[in-house]
Amino acid sequence: MKEALPMGAANEVHQYARQLLAQKKSKEAFDAFKLNYDRHPNEFTTNMGMARAYSGTGDYKKALAFIMKAQPQAPDPANKANIEKFIKMLQEGKDIN
Repeated sequence: MKEALPMGAANEVHQYARQLLAQKKSKEAFDAFKLNYDRHPNEFTTNMGMARAYSGTGDYKKALAFIMKAQPQAPDPANKANIEKFIKMLQEGKDIN
């Protein structure tokens, strides 16, 4: 996977990292989200990925900073609504994953 991950598209890497989160592999998920962010900085998907990555490690302050970056980049009303929900959760000290 370490060889294949850098070849993945932004959405593919994001989905893989989310699968790792679901498997409670927070460190591996963080690394995948970070790789994706480094390759595609300041895009909606990667800002959301970093928010999920930091939330998964319990760093809600950093997660909130990334979700605030993603907020104006949200591509549709459903994502905008989710971001509003996630902002409140992070402010309350709750994991968004």
